[in-house]
Amino acid sequence: MGKRNPLLCGLVLSCVGAWVMPTFSQAQTSAANWFGLPLPGPATDAEIVRTADDLPPLRSPFTGSVPEFEGERAHDWLTHIVSFSYEDRASGNPFWGRMSGSPAYTKAIDYIENELRSLGVQVARHEVPYYGPDRVPTGFHASAVLRDAAGNELAREPLQSAFPMRYRPLTSNGKLVLGSQQMNLTAEVVSIGQGSPADIATRDLRGRIALASVPSEPTPAYSDYRLIPERVAATGAAGLILAWNMPGNMQVALANCMEIPCINVGGRDGAFVRAVIARAANAGNLRLYADMGVETETRNDKTTTILEAKIPGRDSSQNIIVTAHADAYLTGANDNASGVAILLALVDYYRQHKPAYDIYFSVSPGHHSDTQGINPFLDRHPGLPAQNLLGINIEHVAQRGMVRSQYSVIDPNAKLNYDDASVMYVYSNADSDLREVQLSHADHPKVLELVKSAITRHRMNVPARVVKSTFQTEIGPVADQGGITLQPVEVSMVYHTSGDTAETVSPATLEAQALFYRDLIDEFSRHRKSDLLN
Repeated sequence: MGKRNPLLCGLVLSCVGAWVMPTFSQAQTSAANWFGLPLPGPATDAEIVRTADDLPPLRSPFTGSVPEFEGERAHDWLTHIVSFSYEDRASGNPFWGRMSGSPAYTKAIDYIENELRSLGVQVARHEVPYYGPDRVPTGFHASAVLRDAAGNELAREPLQSAFPMRYRPLTSNGKLVLGSQQMNLTAEVVSIGQGSPADIATRDLRGRIALASVPSEPTPAYSDYRLIPERVAATGAAGLILAWNMPGNMQVALANCMEIPCINVGGRDGAFVRAVIARAANAGNLRLYADMGVETETRNDKTTTILEAKIPGRDSSQNIIVTAHADAYLTGANDNASGVAILLALVDYYRQHKPAYDIYFSVSPGHHSDTQGINPFLDRHPGLPAQNLLGINIEHVAQRGMVRSQYSVIDPNAKLNYDDASVMYVYSNADSDLREVQLSHADHPKVLELVKSAITRHRMNVPARVVKSTFQTEIGPVADQGGITLQPVEVSMVYHTSGDTAETVSPATLEAQALFYRDLIDEFSRHRKSDLLN
């Protein structure tokens, strides 16, 4: 984005619900009760300092060659879609975002449908059932509580970045437990470091709340966090706070929990809690507790909405399928308003440039709930995968404008963040090992060469990193039934956080991605699938 649209330079605050920052005098009084530590304050969207203005996002060599792919236009679509998440947050929904089937999701679908129709294509809209029960957090709370040896409460501070984990539906005597479930407790907080097996094994967690601190790294998606809730629950712990050591105090929607209250917290909240634990231990007669709880509701009758559009080609003996999911945790700009924006651009292009083969576009209900991605579309079109030449899932692909690679380094000029070393994210145009293209037929040389050539032409990542994968329900079922499927993947440090905002996705990257997919579709359309797989 460069200097024209600087990226989150400094702090972007976004209070959740009715939370209000304390006045200066209130903060002084409260801080005195917390060993003089500054209070962590409200949740934030992101706190990322861009100091390398000479490292703008790499543009496609073909930028400006296709009017339908103009980046600012695609970014406008993305911004509108993200706005429905903000509306959901403002409404007071504690588990906010564009969760499939929710009012915010429906508003997003309404908007996407209207945009498709305005492009002059016919759109089919279908209500489809979930593929299983859905258990969603409907309320939660988390506060740090300082107590003396006699159990008297000395101070209390809400952890304003708290966000609940997902829960699996409960069964009792083989039957699904429907309705509301509540889990509340107040217990002592015990730090378990990074939550490794050794960290957990050396602490007595029975009846206590474990605090696990996930270290700063380029992306949380590939961290070991997924195993921490299960490890902690097996010890008899009463609850879990998963602290993400990221800049700012972002809300984080990651991990699935067992049957104990489990909360994610952002960087400043996590650092504050760790610092209080250390100072309370030094004081000898003080302990840090947490008052926390999660309320959930389980339903087995939920429905959601999918959109379909078809652009007929010159030949119907083969087909192309393009899908992108519209649901999202929290802001969901890159994941996955970016995918939907690129899909809209492709629709606009191919309605004006007749493709060689039929192209089917599906706006799916996603994978954040049991809505099974592309499956509702395939249920309505069971014969398509057998004739599928190429299936594309456009899934969080456009944060390359924020950073191509991320490095966590000590910044000697920054003030210490409580007891932690200061961390600064620096930017580079070097390629990240965490960027890959998932291809169902990567073991077929002709298919692999088509994909690698397109990657290289468009500077997606060099050298082209392609792995054999079908990526679960979003596009995998097409491959399982005979299609050739592809999904490029990019995951940044703001994945599934309130920091995944429109500002972190550049118009230049949206345009580059649309050009890349157009190239792939056109190149594959020069071939018969039978020839590519021989």
